[in-house]
Amino acid sequence: MDSNLTSTLPSHLAYVRVEYIITTYVYRILYGIGLAGNVFAVIVWSRARAKSSPVKYFIAISVADTLVLFTHALENIVDLSIDGLCQSVHLMFLAVQSFAILLVLGLSVERYIEVCHPLKGEKLVTVSRTKKTIILMAIVSVLGSFMEGYIWNVDENKLCVHRQNIPRRLLWIYGTCVLFLMFMLPIFTILFINLTVLCKVKRRNSNHSVAYSTSMVPEKLSINAAFLAISLWLALSELCYAIVHLIQYFVATHSDFFWNIHTIKPLPGQWRTYYNDDSIPLLIADVVTLASYSVNVICFVLTSYTFRKEAKRLFRKNIRNRARL
Repeated sequence: MDSNLTSTLPSHLAYVRVEYIITTYVYRILYGIGLAGNVFAVIVWSRARAKSSPVKYFIAISVADTLVLFTHALENIVDLSIDGLCQSVHLMFLAVQSFAILLVLGLSVERYIEVCHPLKGEKLVTVSRTKKTIILMAIVSVLGSFMEGYIWNVDENKLCVHRQNIPRRLLWIYGTCVLFLMFMLPIFTILFINLTVLCKVKRRNSNHSVAYSTSMVPEKLSINAAFLAISLWLALSELCYAIVHLIQYFVATHSDFFWNIHTIKPLPGQWRTYYNDDSIPLLIADVVTLASYSVNVICFVLTSYTFRKEAKRLFRKNIRNRARL
């Protein structure tokens, strides 16, 4: 058996190095950038003078993305061999992921109403209704993830794994339903709405209509740009991850496509990762998806005039307070 492992090692060495770099260094960088950036985004948007509906969504998205990074870090850093903690972390991870996607979907629907049906938007899109919608989305995300708490358990070897008494076919059906209902369906809806909004804005811009020129003030145009940047990046990255997961159901995991390396022992200092038993393509897809939860503040800075204005005001206020001291 040792001779087989030794003969397999050279062919997998490049893949082991990729996994080691990702799980040891790339994850840490994404955690640091994402947690600091999302917390900063929450502070800036919370202090924004414009208490509009999109601002509430941006705050909720930043909070949800922070929780995604936090739970992902728990899966990689913390030993989940405690019964209860094992189930809770996996349940929370799926819940906050679906919550983040639902928030982008909700914001997409509101942007569609305001851009494509502005008269209805004045009645339908309100701050109080947005708050209720966000709370409802959080409840739906948690309820939709409860099965995750049953699937995982701590086995006799003190490992957090799938329950052995659950049939593989049932797990396959559950995984497919989660991918389609909680990921792919809302993601394709987000992409469709985004394309519709973009076409509508371009049509108005090309016609130079009075309604467009008067309604698209810098703050509103800034919010639309930030919304499109965040939603498109999240949708495309999650779609990438979902597609790679789906391919896994139809391609043998021991094939060259998946470069399975679970027989290789982890290098010293390597973090325990939920994806160790999977493949390099899944690991890379996970990094791309994780990055979408880490770059919110960059998207806000590059696309949102309102965010930049509020961030400058916050920095100036802190400088004045320090000068007084």
